[in-house]
Amino acid sequence: MLMKLFGLIPVLLAAISIFPATMSDSAANNQATDFEARCRAKGVIRCFGFDSDQQVLATLQPAADGRFHAVVDTSVKASGAGSLRFDIMPKLGANTSGSFPLEFPKEFDTGEEFYVQWRQRFDQEMVTRVFRGGEGWKQAIIGGDGRDSRSARSCTPNEIVLQNSYHRGFPQIYHSCGIKDSQYEPLTPIAPPSDYLLQDAVSCKYSNPKGSQCFRYRPDQWMTFQIHVKVGKWYVNQSGNYHRDSTVELWAAEENKPSVLLISMPDYDLVRDSAVEKYQRIWFLPYNTNKSDAEDHPVAHTWYDEFIISTSRIPDPGVKTANPPDSLSATANQQGVKLQWRNNSNGNAQFHIERCGGAMYECEWKQGFSEIGVVPSGATSFEDEKAPRSKRYTYRVRASNQAGNSAYSNPASNVPRPPSDLTAEAPGGGTVNLTWVNNSADATEFIVEGCGGKDCTNFSDVAHLSRDETRYGNHGLTAGKVYKYRVRSANAAGSWITWDKAGTAYSNTAAVTAR
Repeated sequence: MLMKLFGLIPVLLAAISIFPATMSDSAANNQATDFEARCRAKGVIRCFGFDSDQQVLATLQPAADGRFHAVVDTSVKASGAGSLRFDIMPKLGANTSGSFPLEFPKEFDTGEEFYVQWRQRFDQEMVTRVFRGGEGWKQAIIGGDGRDSRSARSCTPNEIVLQNSYHRGFPQIYHSCGIKDSQYEPLTPIAPPSDYLLQDAVSCKYSNPKGSQCFRYRPDQWMTFQIHVKVGKWYVNQSGNYHRDSTVELWAAEENKPSVLLISMPDYDLVRDSAVEKYQRIWFLPYNTNKSDAEDHPVAHTWYDEFIISTSRIPDPGVKTANPPDSLSATANQQGVKLQWRNNSNGNAQFHIERCGGAMYECEWKQGFSEIGVVPSGATSFEDEKAPRSKRYTYRVRASNQAGNSAYSNPASNVPRPPSDLTAEAPGGGTVNLTWVNNSADATEFIVEGCGGKDCTNFSDVAHLSRDETRYGNHGLTAGKVYKYRVRSANAAGSWITWDKAGTAYSNTAAVTAR
């Protein structure tokens, strides 16, 4: 499941914001107007159309043979005067085609979020060929290491990579260039009872990668890809102290069809090794790690066009369906469960609320949702008063208008999010003082667990505390002995489990020697 790095790519980045030129025929005019309209949408901070050699060649990077195997193609484009075409050359290894890095107009750090959208086209050779030795071609890398554009690396601790992993024929995402807890972390979470979801939002399973539920690349059409990133508190590498407050999501669409939510990790941890590492650029490239330089295959091609970066959800091109809601949360209360979401519809759209009994991945794997309510345009909340407080539920929401249904929001659960930032101090007298951070508004208790010994794993309950407690003193301990602690939150519906997005119910583990 681990991805390998592809080396350093020096870049010379030009900050260019453009809108596409209008083409002569009426169909192209409609497409150009659509791009222009999306570029004027709420939150957009840059558009780029790949329309001229002058705009592209200043930034384009060569392939492994030192030559440029990418051009502005004026005959194949989604709109405007051209697109960026990469030629995947035979008898070249991983870097067959070079890359195109594009600077963001600002850097994104803790507490900020952004969306990037682009159109991409693949020929039949690109979609169907399994390149010898290759681990699958990449589409885009989002990252930044704080260096200037001439020496920037694409292989960074914080990178987010969209890739056709192992030529499976559908998009996947992994995070970090072999750094996060010493690995490349694919967004392929566990699915019960013993499987992985390669595209978790549509139940695309590792055991059946050729199944009909997987959203696949289609040749000879302009597909659309959109990645949503919300940066929470950066994870400190190797600490095990997960904050679960970052988001990584992927939507994709076939030409002239509404997008589909493929990957949704609303309680994720993004890592970096230095405060200078932020999200500041995107690389477009068909890099294919370990691809054989001896294979004499036909030249394959992929094209890029219509790049947009925004602080708001970007509309899908070519369709009239509403934008999907996102940032869904579920909070248990005395009346049941209160749902809240962000309305991205920009128009007259209803919202359909669906519920499933069970943990997030269990529900997504089985697709066991049923509709429990519909609310009118403009709504951003719903009260599920029929939800028993003692039962575990997963929710999702989508918008609908006369053109049809949007993609679903992220899933949300009525169990409280785990605490984080657990610390343990030993002031003396056989006492250990614990403190932690409450990440949930609907926890009714905190359960402190502990065990004795440096390598102990036999945790047992030490204390049950009220929802308002974020500290605890454990007394009567043996001086000189090591104790380990962890904390979980709970309410009547339970705690997080391995089938939830976070993957664990507990805070980090804190060890301390009693004095």
